[in-house]
Amino acid sequence: MTAARVVSMRPVVSWPHEVRPGQSYLITVDLDTDLVEDWPYELEEYSVACLAEGTAWCRVESRGSNTLVVHRFGGTYGPIEFVAHVGQPEFSTAEPIRLTFLTGGGLPFRDIELWMSVTAGAAEAATRSRVLRPSPGPADETGTRPQPPSSGVRLSPEAEELATRIREFSLPYLSHIQLPQAETRRVLPVDELYVEPFLLAGSGRTTLDELLGRASRIVILGDPGSGKSTVLSQFAWATAKNTRQVPFLVRLRDFGNRELTLIELLQRTLENMLISAPEVLLEAMLEAGRAVLLFDGLDELIDAGARRHMVGVIEGAARDFPETTVVVTARPIGYPVTPLDDGVFTVAQLAPFTETEISDYVRKWFRIGDTLPPDRGDRLADGFLAEAVTVADLVQNPLMLSLLCTMYATEGFIPDNRARLIDRCAAMMFDQWDTMRSIGIHRFDYGTLRGAVQSLAWQIFTAGGGGVLTRRQALRILTEYLLQWDIADEQTASDVAGTFLDYCAGRAWVLTEVGTTAGEPMFGFAHRTFLEYFAAEYLVRESRDPADVYQAIEPHLGDARWQAVNELTAQVIDRSRVSGADKLVNLAMAGKPTVEATAYCARLLGVVLLSSGTVSRIVDSCVDLACLDLDRRQQPDGSVLSSRNDQPLADILTASRLATAPVVERALEAALARGIEDGNEAKTYLACTLHRFLVEEDPGWSAVQARAVALIPDAVRASRVLGAVVAQHRPALVGAVVAHHGTAPLFETTYVSGQLIPPPAHEILRAEWPVDDGWLDSLTSQLSRAKTPWATEDLTTFAMSAVLDLVNLWPDLPSAERPARLLLCLPFLEDLTRRGMAPYLGEHTDLGRMAFMRSTESAAGLGELGLRLTVDARRMLHRWLTGELDLIKLSGIRGSARPTRTDRSPVFFLSYARTSQQSGARAVTTLFEDLCADVGELVGTDNLGFIDLSSPTDREPWGRAKKEALGSCQVFVALLSPGYVASKHCGQEWDAFSRRETASGPAIIPVIWTPVSRTQTPKVIRHTHLFDPGSVERGVADAYYAKGLFGLSRDAYRAAVWRLAKEIVRTLRSVSVRPTDIDPDSLRDAFAGP
Repeated sequence: MTAARVVSMRPVVSWPHEVRPGQSYLITVDLDTDLVEDWPYELEEYSVACLAEGTAWCRVESRGSNTLVVHRFGGTYGPIEFVAHVGQPEFSTAEPIRLTFLTGGGLPFRDIELWMSVTAGAAEAATRSRVLRPSPGPADETGTRPQPPSSGVRLSPEAEELATRIREFSLPYLSHIQLPQAETRRVLPVDELYVEPFLLAGSGRTTLDELLGRASRIVILGDPGSGKSTVLSQFAWATAKNTRQVPFLVRLRDFGNRELTLIELLQRTLENMLISAPEVLLEAMLEAGRAVLLFDGLDELIDAGARRHMVGVIEGAARDFPETTVVVTARPIGYPVTPLDDGVFTVAQLAPFTETEISDYVRKWFRIGDTLPPDRGDRLADGFLAEAVTVADLVQNPLMLSLLCTMYATEGFIPDNRARLIDRCAAMMFDQWDTMRSIGIHRFDYGTLRGAVQSLAWQIFTAGGGGVLTRRQALRILTEYLLQWDIADEQTASDVAGTFLDYCAGRAWVLTEVGTTAGEPMFGFAHRTFLEYFAAEYLVRESRDPADVYQAIEPHLGDARWQAVNELTAQVIDRSRVSGADKLVNLAMAGKPTVEATAYCARLLGVVLLSSGTVSRIVDSCVDLACLDLDRRQQPDGSVLSSRNDQPLADILTASRLATAPVVERALEAALARGIEDGNEAKTYLACTLHRFLVEEDPGWSAVQARAVALIPDAVRASRVLGAVVAQHRPALVGAVVAHHGTAPLFETTYVSGQLIPPPAHEILRAEWPVDDGWLDSLTSQLSRAKTPWATEDLTTFAMSAVLDLVNLWPDLPSAERPARLLLCLPFLEDLTRRGMAPYLGEHTDLGRMAFMRSTESAAGLGELGLRLTVDARRMLHRWLTGELDLIKLSGIRGSARPTRTDRSPVFFLSYARTSQQSGARAVTTLFEDLCADVGELVGTDNLGFIDLSSPTDREPWGRAKKEALGSCQVFVALLSPGYVASKHCGQEWDAFSRRETASGPAIIPVIWTPVSRTQTPKVIRHTHLFDPGSVERGVADAYYAKGLFGLSRDAYRAAVWRLAKEIVRTLRSVSVRPTDIDPDSLRDAFAGP
């Protein structure tokens, strides 16, 4: 670790009161990026949020008087927060506290030392920004706790007394929350259950406290059931309990369409707590910055005029009382119709629960109350979390999480059948409706209204769009459905439908009000899974038999939007009809099944139980579909083709239910055996590469593969591609393959499930070889005399892993094996040397010394390696080490669709929103350098990328170098951010590249740099496939979509950038983009629409 460097900083927070032993103070330091020079990575990402010693991602170590060392292991970015327990003897209040922040994980980051003062200055800004959260300390002589002044305006004794009374009276109202499920009225202490969610705002993930440290006017958007009202209630409770601020929580739906002034709103809110508040005292609190205004449910004001009036009231409060914090909640649907001024208010979106938040909530949920002993609650929580892996998409939503906890507590398990799971959740919600039957509409029971909800779901789902209906549309559909039963006239049916919608409107129920637009409420489902489930129920209910059901879903089997409904339909029909799912699958498998039908049936193996005969039909169809010609798997379009045709086979390997797994194994083994016996090359290839279809190694499938490979005859050596593939499992065949076809097949790559898999030589090098000097000597001789070059630069992706595998094996290898293995590894070693990566191998290893000799074109140390070489092998190695012989043909891109890229043109163009902020510019520059390094490692060429480093204020933004790069690069990488989609210049760059003719597919890769809401995202970007980091590391993809690349932790960032580099190279190798001259005057802003 490099030496620590002191960064001089002004005191950022100070405390004007006596420091009391045992009391905690939260001090926030906002890093001034201009003061930290030569920081190697994005400063925002590596700032430390140290809330307390013992957190999961940092450790605090005391090193003498006033010195702490904070070891960072991960966590959020943003302001540095430090809890100073100043009552500890090692802290002196007379001197500033010195903090040293160290990054963890063994990465070569620097230390930074920061200085903070806790003794002098004004701290009211800290309080207003919510960074000061002292635990309730001892009262002073007057009985009040220490408070920082706000704007310098002192309250009168009457106003101070009112403020105290409001806080005290507020606590009982705010200290409990109700569980969100409709079937219970249970309320619980807020501090026993509440888990603080993250917000998505601008630069990434943050919390409300952190966001208020940067902005004092905030809008929080969240769907029904996402917890936005709970966030506001808890914030109000914490403010009243822990600070001298006075929270005013105004639930706007309680005021209907009444157009009240701000003071009237506050007075009506206080009247609910039996507090009378004179206008003059309320205004004094607002002017002094002692009030915190919290407006819940702006979009719930249905009347457009009332909502516009309320927007004016809130904006007026923000303008007239600049010292006052203002937070507003709303639902995404409807908010854009009458938004608050985005120049004043920062908009944030509630993020789905993370794994940590889910775990915290579940453990709290099962510990609350006195109904269970603590150990029993912990066991239930552990069991729930283990089973919840199968419903990971549902438990990210607080409403669904609470429902599932209730179900687990009563039933002891989470149904593995999604239809049954959603049915149980819906039943718990519908039960609450039964309590409403006393209002005179008891004739319409659970079943009747459930059917009405199914009709609504079908109408919403098949209509597409945003998944919502206006109240009038929903009322019409429900009324028409109820009239079908001939037990009510139209007025009664309409009244029942209206009452039902009114009931749903105020609750996070199955069906709920999701927003308001054009003066009318909008209704939708609390979670999309409810919509999909009830749509599936409707489809089955309205169909006479499975044939009707299949006729309805067949046109949509390849539609991703229908995937969940199609699978739920199979589960519903299997529950409602004898062998319903079997009959549905047999209809899909009739004749020659389509790709879409086969893929659908393969997925069903993971969700329904099917008969053995039906399972065998699905397996046979999946195997037949994956039987691609081997040469097609080597072509540039092999990625797309194999991704489509191999996926069903991958699905049956990973998603089959435990009860049918043995049937799937037997059926697959039989299908492969028949293919091998018939000499089917494609099925023999599948047997050899079966492990490539698995996400992780599985002993059962490994045994199936071993038995199938054992059936393959040695005669396959006569097949060019297949012989090399089989040699992965039988290294003794390598010599025969070389004799028949040369070395090329050993180093050719193929695609499986859309992924480029290592060449056979890579696998042969790591395999166990039979001990037989005869075949080894023969192989060494054949390799020594084989024609060159042996390989193309396609093997670059796998070069490092192949060489490192051999480095690890080398010490334990028999001397007889070393020459042949070394010769087989030479192309990989040459690739590393060519790209300057020889030093990574170390000179203390034989392969490292070989790489060093090759890089210096000297064979002087060859004799010191102790290799038992034939004359031919020694001669060949000497020529290779001295540079006389190259084994890799540097031919660029494989195949006839080679991109028309000149040596001077860059591989990729990095398009981003220029900013005047140095930290943002440095972050983009760092990304560009990392991408160049990774792409260079993969393709080994020069001039890898282009980035425009001109200032956003430059008068001439279209320099010659930029125009040439944009007109000749092969891949366009766009860093999406709110600034990017709003930039006309970025839109012109996008337009310039998109005008160039392409072959074989798109070459634009949009990357989420910082989150952009869907409403902000231009249509042209929404219609372009976003970069997906995939499963390179657990949780990376989720974090990427939530925070963007800019907001990832260092390890996650590196994993995602490496995957991005591979995607750039994949695009380079499969897409051809014609060069063209760029005329800036002809370009339009692609983001401005048609």
